[in-house]
Amino acid sequence: MKSMNEELNDFFIKKQLRKYLKTDEPEDMLMLLANFALRINDDGTAPSPVKTELKIVLGFDPDMETEDVFADDDEPAKTSCLIVEEDGSKWLPLFTGYDELGSMGRDNFVEDRTILDIVTDAFEDGEISGLVINPYSEAMALRKELLYVILHLLDDEDMEAG
Repeated sequence: MKSMNEELNDFFIKKQLRKYLKTDEPEDMLMLLANFALRINDDGTAPSPVKTELKIVLGFDPDMETEDVFADDDEPAKTSCLIVEEDGSKWLPLFTGYDELGSMGRDNFVEDRTILDIVTDAFEDGEISGLVINPYSEAMALRKELLYVILHLLDDEDMEAG
């Protein structure tokens, strides 16, 4: 059974994505971008596959206690899983629900991340081309220019609210 968060992602993002893919109308694309902003404003989350980074300690003294090397609150570093195309371009995936994860969900740890964090990471990381929505089904890539529009819509809403 889907969570309320997944239901909202389906309604606002997945449903609007399907509509845009059928019509290819600019108004439907603008509505998709606005719906992203709505989900972000509602603190919406999406399942996100991550990999943990292995920590290697050189010169480790076997008589030391583990706490002396790793702090109690020191969690393993996590990196987002990326979609890499044949030409080398990298895309950060955004999955609307757990049912969209495909092999990434089976092969990696999955955590819920805010949609704002995912969009911001895809926009700010210079090595990433953008964001791809549901890459294993009705996929659509959003280049950084469209991510900028989403983030700009959030700024406009903050200005209107203030």
